[in-house]
Amino acid sequence: MAATHITTHALRLEVKPGALILFPILLALTNFSPLNAWAVVGCLLLHELGHWLAARAFGVGVEAIGICAWGGFISRERSVSPWHNAAISLAGPAVSLVLFIAFGFAQQGTFAAINLLLFVGNLLPVPGTDGWRAFKAFTA
Repeated sequence: MAATHITTHALRLEVKPGALILFPILLALTNFSPLNAWAVVGCLLLHELGHWLAARAFGVGVEAIGICAWGGFISRERSVSPWHNAAISLAGPAVSLVLFIAFGFAQQGTFAAINLLLFVGNLLPVPGTDGWRAFKAFTA
């Protein structure tokens, strides 16, 4: 099964077939509310848009952002300096931190907690995370 693409003027959104695995997990995390599960998908996409905005700020094109089995991703057109890579990598967690604070003030505990998990989980220096890419950039 091929990925589904939605293309806008400057950005292509991909939904990989493995993303179907993610939705039941999101349903369970949101007390089986489809509306809340889609809201979490929105938070994931906003996290990825943080990466996209940072990449654009450094003049780096992004071929696509998307959702797959383990969460979100961006596909960059080219590699960048280690410091630019660190900034782009940390932009997504920064968006999740802002969303955590905003949902916390709005007393939306489930969404605040999910964005806190996105923030903290992505900062861990574990291969495949934003934290790993930033760690590699800082130690280059």
